[in-house]
Amino acid sequence: MEMVGTSVCVREDQIRRKAAGKGGLLGKLLLFGTPLTLLRLEYLKYYRVPLGYEVSTRVFPARRKELSGSLEVIVEAMTGKCAMNNASVALQTVTGLRFMDGRYDLKEEEALQLAKNFAVRVVTRLAKGVPRFHERCAVEAFYRPHYIAYYGNPEDKNCRYLPFEADGQTFKR
Repeated sequence: MEMVGTSVCVREDQIRRKAAGKGGLLGKLLLFGTPLTLLRLEYLKYYRVPLGYEVSTRVFPARRKELSGSLEVIVEAMTGKCAMNNASVALQTVTGLRFMDGRYDLKEEEALQLAKNFAVRVVTRLAKGVPRFHERCAVEAFYRPHYIAYYGNPEDKNCRYLPFEADGQTFKR
């Protein structure tokens, strides 16, 4: 399938070592006794949501100050996790498999609402005031490559998996 996404920068043998170690201590506890059966490159859907805002803050108890700005939030479509985008994401046309054929992806409206809720928390902490967002914002969908390590039979309902980023970027909350 052809889609817009980021390019693969991490080699498979580096990820295979991490996948054999089951991702760390918690993974070793949860995946005890289950072998790594498959490591495959798949693409997860993400949304890029640019938001413009205005906020009225209190500078001194008697004075108020109007601030405005813009920020960009990245929303993972499968789990709904949000992160601030501080780096530019270079997009290009890629060909590959979508993870689980997009069965568990969020709708665009849900992603927009999650991004606004996340941005409210961030701006409120920084400006000490509740922001008002501009009405128009263009939500853009793109795909990021992940090496998905399957532990157990991938066609089974009880199969566990761990995703590892393959484009070299990490989005932290």
